[in-house]
Amino acid sequence: MIPVNEQEQWLTQKGAELKQAENDEDNAILRQAKILYEVWSIWSSDHNGNEECLSNEAKWPWNYDFYQWAKAFTKRRAGREPANNTIDNKITIYRDYIALETIEAPEKVFIPRRDEFGKLVDPLLEDENAWEEVEPDFSNCDYGKLLVARGTARTGQMSPDAWSALLDPYASVNTLKEALGQVKKERDGGSNDDFYLTESDGIIFGCAQGKKVPVFQVLFENDDGNELFRRALCHVLKAVGIHVPLVYQSQ
Repeated sequence: MIPVNEQEQWLTQKGAELKQAENDEDNAILRQAKILYEVWSIWSSDHNGNEECLSNEAKWPWNYDFYQWAKAFTKRRAGREPANNTIDNKITIYRDYIALETIEAPEKVFIPRRDEFGKLVDPLLEDENAWEEVEPDFSNCDYGKLLVARGTARTGQMSPDAWSALLDPYASVNTLKEALGQVKKERDGGSNDDFYLTESDGIIFGCAQGKKVPVFQVLFENDDGNELFRRALCHVLKAVGIHVPLVYQSQ
């Protein structure tokens, strides 16, 4: 067993390893996207503006079919080949965000300032020091969030909040969807009122018409394993439509 006085340091180290593993996973997907894009862009002269094209002699082992080539070198999962749109998604993510052929990103984006564990320095985000300015680097973004925001980004309709959620490594896909207005109907049952509640670092916020205000705080620190506390918390979060943390979902 790890000595008690070393356990916090061990947990921090393991957390750093987990974070790096997840970053490696995203980087691996973007490396795949780069390779697919490089081959796709010259597979046919229709894919570029330079009339560059691979010869038919080079492509014949794959029946001159780009997707056959891609699937031949792609790892199968559960005996299934990747769908064409899965390959297309990787190509367009690299083309749109990394090669910047279709997306015009702002020079600077403000994201919430966080501590080494990802917790907000200022949960209310009211002070200017609660934000930090970063240059967009989509090669370090979560691949799933890049997919979610791609359509809006291509049309130039990304809001500052959406750019912030996309580039904030701690912001969830759902947070990004909220910033994009993609979950309004799920929250309000399809009515014209866009009001909904959301939780971040224990603070419950009321949101509507692009504004967000803190309403009350969940006392997660008071959870000492008490069954009644967990049951009550689960009930309240479900009642107001807020995601229930995994540890409470069996309650």
